[in-house]
Amino acid sequence: MNKTITQPQQTLIEILEEKLDWAKTILAITQKQEEALKKDEIEPFERSVGERAEAINHIEKLDALAAEAAATLKPELPKPEQADKGTFENVERVGRVNGEIQRVIGEVIELDKKNAGLAEEKLGAIRNDLRAVRQGIRNENAYRPAPVIGDGIYFDKKK
Repeated sequence: MNKTITQPQQTLIEILEEKLDWAKTILAITQKQEEALKKDEIEPFERSVGERAEAINHIEKLDALAAEAAATLKPELPKPEQADKGTFENVERVGRVNGEIQRVIGEVIELDKKNAGLAEEKLGAIRNDLRAVRQGIRNENAYRPAPVIGDGIYFDKKK
């Protein structure tokens, strides 16, 4: 049995490891977003949204490449009784990397939920402040005298 790693196996492993790196990048960006929300820093939050979208695009491209590599690899995989130890080690390695990717993505999802709640709180506070400002403007205008129209002409419609 051939115990060496084949090119499609190596390609898939490299793609998955790169995907793991990008998933960790997204996690770091999401953590920055949380800090920015807690500190009410809008500009860093806005920058991180763009960075995160870019990282997600990279992951989507890597997903497509991984699907192609897996399709190429599928006919190459031996039956379990014919596989050598090296093949199983590679499959286990792919499984470990996939598991780590799923763990990191799970953390990102949890942070996103937390950030969404925090952002909603901040938005609610801003809405309340805006409502108070608008009410203050209405109150101020309520006590202003009506504008005087000078040299007005009165038409008596009864005659």
